[in-house]
Amino acid sequence: MTTPKFTLSQEPDTITINIQIPFVKNDDLDYLITEKEFYLKVTPYYLKLEFPSEISNSNEQITYDEKTESVNVLLHKQTKGKYFENLEQLKAKTEEINITDSQKDFNFTKNQLPKEKKVKKEEEKEKEKATKKENEKENEKEKEKEKEKEEGGINSLVQKVDKLKIKEKTYRYGFNDLYTNAFELFHSVLDQIIEIPDPKNVSPKERSKRSFTILENKFDPEHYMADYAMEDNLIDYIEYLPFWYPKQEEKKENKQKTFALSEKEQKSLSKLPTKKYNIIQQHTTLLGLVDLLFCYSYDNRINLGDDNPESSWTISKLSPTLSCLENFTSLKELLIKCIKRSISYPLYRNWKLSEKIIQDVKQIIKSGKMMIVKCLLDLKNIFDLTTNRYIFSKIFINDYCTWVNQLENEDLFQNILEELNELKLNQNDIGWKLNKLEEIVKIVKLEQKNNNK
Repeated sequence: MTTPKFTLSQEPDTITINIQIPFVKNDDLDYLITEKEFYLKVTPYYLKLEFPSEISNSNEQITYDEKTESVNVLLHKQTKGKYFENLEQLKAKTEEINITDSQKDFNFTKNQLPKEKKVKKEEEKEKEKATKKENEKENEKEKEKEKEKEEGGINSLVQKVDKLKIKEKTYRYGFNDLYTNAFELFHSVLDQIIEIPDPKNVSPKERSKRSFTILENKFDPEHYMADYAMEDNLIDYIEYLPFWYPKQEEKKENKQKTFALSEKEQKSLSKLPTKKYNIIQQHTTLLGLVDLLFCYSYDNRINLGDDNPESSWTISKLSPTLSCLENFTSLKELLIKCIKRSISYPLYRNWKLSEKIIQDVKQIIKSGKMMIVKCLLDLKNIFDLTTNRYIFSKIFINDYCTWVNQLENEDLFQNILEELNELKLNQNDIGWKLNKLEEIVKIVKLEQKNNNK
């Protein structure tokens, strides 16, 4: 387990602990208070603090600050006015205790945690467990020393070199390649979130290869033909007019619709961490935005603008940026991947529908920065409400919201819009012989029609 960064301060009657814990969701934390100790656990982080004097195991206050991604703990001293010597130099203990055996889980709410009654841990059991762990550690150390002596220290040196090599091969991902350890919390459910195992040890090139292989095996020609045969059933989705299009009266008056964030959206935006970005690959970052808008538009259109509990799954599966942590340098390559996913994963798989989604992306970008932010905030809300996929907000959506909102010059959006308008894709670009599959359906339908005469 990893010890998180923390700071301590005190007032005459209270102690404040600020604990830095990124990538955590509200209901993932467990904590415990005993006479002189405070424990906090959220995989892979573990913190144990032993105070010089007793603390109260009631009336504690715990809040989560989404902006700084930190947990703030306010504890009360058992003896009011007592000064805790050298509190600022207090170091975390390393021995662990199973908090969940002694403490019920509690649930976060945004910026506010409910109070929970704490259960004391018997000191004797804790000391006994700590002693046992220390003995085990000492035995392990002795064994390692003996092994090193026997093998002349060569194996130890090789292991150190190997570790250095592994560190050199750690790969980044997420918005602007800012993250490396975001998925450490999700080992047991990683395959339910992304399609890349242990992503920090998989190169971008290998991610793309794996994405290609998975996608080629996923495409189902029969499903595609069945949807094409029943294309009339998709008319409502194809003709649906999402909120980013001007209404009929606005079209008649030839007015350019302006968009403003709602009070709720403004509040959500204000809670995001304030960051300044040094964008390494600007075009790649913009292509990631196009990808997110594509999968968001698809979900919005097939749900006719309504909420759907399956939205987070649909969006993440349609997006190669999210599902495989891919980076793109070519708009054509990106859109081919997006279209392939849109006719491989969701319930409705249709070429015309996918073409309509590309038009949606163009319209959103054409509508300007605030419309893009509006869509991203809605996307963030979809992921924030899910059990595991909230991590996409942490490593992609939050940063995109902040970055887009900070941009003063909207020429970037105009440039990518021009690129979208100039790019012409056809079914041959996809490589799955879609036109032949559709031709087969037409022939079968014609034969059925002739047989019915």
